[in-house]
Amino acid sequence: MTLKIDVLGFEYEDSVPAFTELTSGYYYHRISKKMYGKPSFDAWLTAEGKAFGTGELGDQPASYKADHFSIVTRGTPVTAGPPPGPAPAPLTVSVTKVPTTTANDTGSVTIAGGPADKAYTITLTLEGQNSGGADVQNVAIAKGDTAAVAAGKVVAAESDPDVSSSNVGGVIIFTPKTGDNIKTLSVSIV
Repeated sequence: MTLKIDVLGFEYEDSVPAFTELTSGYYYHRISKKMYGKPSFDAWLTAEGKAFGTGELGDQPASYKADHFSIVTRGTPVTAGPPPGPAPAPLTVSVTKVPTTTANDTGSVTIAGGPADKAYTITLTLEGQNSGGADVQNVAIAKGDTAAVAAGKVVAAESDPDVSSSNVGGVIIFTPKTGDNIKTLSVSIV
């Protein structure tokens, strides 16, 4: 525990913040037990060339709030919300391993980017050696979907009876039935 001087010139112990920002738009000063309007106090800090020091602004301990009812009646302390998520970006899709005609050879598709900046449609064309025709799926991807979520939707839509698929973080692995091969694997996105 160290004694510090806050922006108003009061001593305080650094283990407990001198100020708490309340949702009601005020700063509560623990030492003087006064409330300061946030906009005018911020303007005063700027005009004076001052700023809150490390640990000077924060939530008060629960025991303090329980003993000082006035802080509870004037608003709750401001808490940090969740960090902002990643910025939306285009999704891309490509065949990253073209299967050969060799038995048991796998193919893969990679979906990257995102979270999706708009709604997309991924078209998957897949045909196993003994499937009897190509399986064509148009998979709707919602705005905000991550690459992994989009890949999961593609895996869920794939229905070729001769091929199984799995998704690992945006990479889809297509595996033919034992002894078979994959004749066709293509993918596009619009």
